[in-house]
Amino acid sequence: MKTAEEYRAIIKAVFAMKLAGAEDEGPYTLNKWVSEEETAALNEGYVAGLRESLRVIEDSIFLLEG
Repeated sequence: MKTAEEYRAIIKAVFAMKLAGAEDEGPYTLNKWVSEEETAALNEGYVAGLRESLRVIEDSIFLLEG
């Protein structure tokens, strides 16, 4: 059985991996309904959301302290 710290480390790793992939190539692609600027803004927002999620997980260490 894993500890809370081990689960936290796994979650951090997953978010870091998703963030690295999204920074290289975001999930949103250019199409006939969305302009290049809108696509870039959507991808930037997605990356910002992942960064904030990772920051919250990193800052939540106090929840594991005794």
